[in-house]
Amino acid sequence: MDKKKKRLIIDLILLAVVAVGWIYLSRDYPELRIPKWGDYSSSAPAEPSGGSPYKYYYDTLSNVQKHAYNMILDEIYDMPSKIEIPKITSDDLTTVFESLLFDNPDMFFVNRECEVVSKLGRMFFIINYSMTQDEYIEKKAELDAKCDEIISKIDTSKGDYVTEKAIHDYIVNNTDYTYVSGDTVTSSAYGSLINGLASCEGYSRAAKYLFDKVGIESSTISGTARNTSGVIMSHMWNVVKIGGKYYHLDCTWDDPVSSNNKKTLSHAYFNVSEKVLSKDHFNFSIDLNCE
Repeated sequence: MDKKKKRLIIDLILLAVVAVGWIYLSRDYPELRIPKWGDYSSSAPAEPSGGSPYKYYYDTLSNVQKHAYNMILDEIYDMPSKIEIPKITSDDLTTVFESLLFDNPDMFFVNRECEVVSKLGRMFFIINYSMTQDEYIEKKAELDAKCDEIISKIDTSKGDYVTEKAIHDYIVNNTDYTYVSGDTVTSSAYGSLINGLASCEGYSRAAKYLFDKVGIESSTISGTARNTSGVIMSHMWNVVKIGGKYYHLDCTWDDPVSSNNKKTLSHAYFNVSEKVLSKDHFNFSIDLNCE
């Protein structure tokens, strides 16, 4: 074998070794992979898979934000330390992150902080998790079993209105209000349906979680509200589609505690119009005609 052929064989072997090494390194260090360049601002994103079947906030995003949403949604349930996303601003990332949390009430394993970092021309979403994947799998199974139990006691054949009212009444009757700053459990469907303790976020996410399972379109919505003492505070509730029309639904405010410390079941904020709700709910925006 002449020297040229020997040199070619050696070069091919070295190239193969480098290629294999690069594959293994890029598996553990995603920033070493070839960037996924593309015109995300004009290319149409695929419909997202996973999470809630009703994603109102996803539909409000720009194309590049939708691509980022999809990239995160595709990987986040595996709980990686970082997820590659298109090049976006911090404000855009905050919008995407909030949309993910608002749309998907099963995402209660994520803390509320997020950040984006840039490495070698690539951008990565850095996630802070509130539990391990094993803990989440266990809690998710527990939550799903509880939802199945709740739904099994509802005669869903009587229509969406009857089903919605039964879900509303269950949450109100079986959840006590509590607020713990920064706590992801009390602000989740798990806090409401399993622990029976939740903030307004927990009430509204529990409602959406159950509505998702029975096929009723709904979304969570945030704003501010003035309580009976005149205090204005941050608040979350739902918009629900019943009989082809959209209504506001506030399970938290339908769960008042009387002066003698007894819970009561109210329907004062059950399927109300935006005009009625706006008497004490403010600073919210949702592009749906809530009659």
